[in-house]
Amino acid sequence: MSYVKRNFATSSNGDQWHLVCTTDARTPLVRHEPNAASGGSASEIDIATFLQRDPGAPQTTALLSLIEALILDVLEKSVGREAFLQKLRNAQEDAVEVALSDSKIVLPLTTTYEALEFFNCMLDLFTDQRTDDLAAEASRIPAGFGSTQ
Repeated sequence: MSYVKRNFATSSNGDQWHLVCTTDARTPLVRHEPNAASGGSASEIDIATFLQRDPGAPQTTALLSLIEALILDVLEKSVGREAFLQKLRNAQEDAVEVALSDSKIVLPLTTTYEALEFFNCMLDLFTDQRTDDLAAEASRIPAGFGSTQ
């Protein structure tokens, strides 16, 4: 079986992590290749398990950054990033339910509303909308300021 792989993290001891897809099934996996001195063999794991295993690890953060970059690249090459993001922001709960119905990743969310909220939060994070909202809130005049009395 052959792979298409993209390195997303290398540790100080030489371990490497790659996002890989098999050329026949196009199944995305994370491949860990330990450094030569350890004598260990390479291993593969599905993305969801990898992300859940050690959420604060540098290699986990690096994979999330790569996924974000890949998503934004696809958006910019398709209908245009802003138009696509606006469509996503206007998504309804039933659209999220349909999208998740074929997903092989089981989210730790119990309702489609929670999934939609999570999705919107991630969009806000990717687009810096949350930062913009906080800056706009900080620049508003507080209620009761400037009374005419």
